[in-house]
This record gives sequence, structure tokens and C-alpha cells, in this order.
Amino acid sequence: LKEPTVITYDGHDYVFEGFSVLYHVSLANVNDCIVVYHNIDYAIGLEEESPLEHYTIEELDLLQQYLLIDVCELYNIQWGPLNNNNDISTCTCYHFFPRFARILPDNGKELLHPAEQIQYFLKHIKPLMPNDLYSRCKSMSVDAWDKYVSKVQGSIVWFPKHHPAAIRLDQLDRENSSYPVIVHFGIRPAVLSIQYNQEYRQAYKSYLKVFFLLKNRTPIEEDKANLRDKEQRLKQIVAKHAEQLKREIVVEISSEYAYRTGFKSDIIQHSLLLSSLHDHLRFHQSLTELENQ
Repeated sequence: LKEPTVITYDGHDYVFEGFSVLYHVSLANVNDCIVVYHNIDYAIGLEEESPLEHYTIEELDLLQQYLLIDVCELYNIQWGPLNNNNDISTCTCYHFFPRFARILPDNGKELLHPAEQIQYFLKHIKPLMPNDLYSRCKSMSVDAWDKYVSKVQGSIVWFPKHHPAAIRLDQLDRENSSYPVIVHFGIRPAVLSIQYNQEYRQAYKSYLKVFFLLKNRTPIEEDKANLRDKEQRLKQIVAKHAEQLKREIVVEISSEYAYRTGFKSDIIQHSLLLSSLHDHLRFHQSLTELENQ
């Protein structure tokens, strides 16, 4: 993201760089979590570092609840142990929280404390169109209106208890409606439409046939080369039809119940990958428990 989420604290800028995870058991030798999202390959790895100081689990849980559940709506994740009978006093298996960092001399790095992150988010949760602004938005000059829009453009706006709960604000149109309209520009990737292409379906069927055949026997180098050729053929078909199948999408939503959040889509992009990482970690923990038994 060209303009990542930045929190200014004590005269310093802390830039969002991803998520940290705190867990209650050792997860040594966990391999990278491979995620394919919109035909982009992600490899999510774990890097052990010194734990935070002077924090509480409640602070981490508040950040996790707000960002991952209330905003990103990751409701389907089994956060707690399977046998806790929905006991809300039980800790979640993993505690995810955002990392805001600033670079120090000699390759050092300082992370912003979770409590300061909470203060920042609380400060920036406010109506997108407060009553005083709503009453005069139609009469504001173009320059004054553009100045306000520039403050929220590219940021995430939140609709509590609505679905979807959040959207990126790309434009705010104050014409022809009671409340200004939030405009969001999106692109439907070709990979989501290519599955209906006959050429792609035939190539994919051929790829799966080879893939599952090699799963049941020890592959030789010729088999591996054949599989790579099939995979490359799929990528060529996607590339050939990319522009034709790519769809531009425009979404318009009333700003009546929208709230500013103070952060941008980089936090959302990272958050959506955490669902796969969470299941990946639980899988490895389950294997460890099984081996111990």
C-alpha cells in the first residue's frame, strides 16, 4: 500500500507492518502457511521475538475483537478451545494484535504498545457525517468539502451491526441524496471468472488428473516436469484472458450510519489472511497433542 496506516505517538510515526501472535504453547518447527488469495501466493511465516512488556491479555483481546471480528467479520474462526463449552472466561487459543513499528538506529525497532493502539482507535471512531457537518455539507464550498474528503479518502469506514461491516472509502459524493454517498471502486479478478471458461476448465481438469495421480505414487523427475507444464498452462490461460475477464465494480452506500476508523486497507488485507494462519497453527498444535498421546 502506498500510504500505509500510521499512528503518531509522542512525536514519532509508527507504521503498520503486519500482525503479531501470542500463544500459550510452544510452536517450534511450524512450517510456513501457504495461502492463495485471488491467485496471489502468500507464505506466512513465524519469527520468534522477545515478548511485550507491561501489557494485559484484555488489551490484546480488545484489539482482536474490534479488528478481526467487529470490522472484518471473521465469525467462523473457532477462537477458543473446542471443549470450553463457550466459556467466555477461557482464553482464546491465540492472541493476534497489530504491529505498529518505528525504526531505531543500528537496525533497532520499537513497537507501539497495545494500550496506545487502543487509544488511537477509540479516538478515531467517530461518525463519518456528524450532525453539524451533515447540516451544512450541501452548502460547503468545493474546496472545503474536498479538504474534508481528503482526510478520509482511502480509509476504512465501519457500519456497526451491518453486513458487510466495513468498506474502503474511495470517494464521497454529496449530490442527489439526503446523506452523502460513499463510493467504492473495486476490481473482480480474472481468476474469479476464469472458472467458467471452457479452455481453462479442460486444462484444470488435466492438471488435477496428473496432480492426484502423483499423490498416490512416488513421482519421478518426468512426472514433476509434466505437473509444472500443466500448472504453467493454467497460468498462461489466465494471463491470456485476464483483461477480458477482469470486471470493474462500483459500490455506492449511504454514509448515514458510517463511522470513521482511522486505518486503511492494509490492516484489512493482513487480517483476512489470519483465518488461514489460525487454522494452520491449530492443526500443528493438534498434531503435537496427538503425538504426545
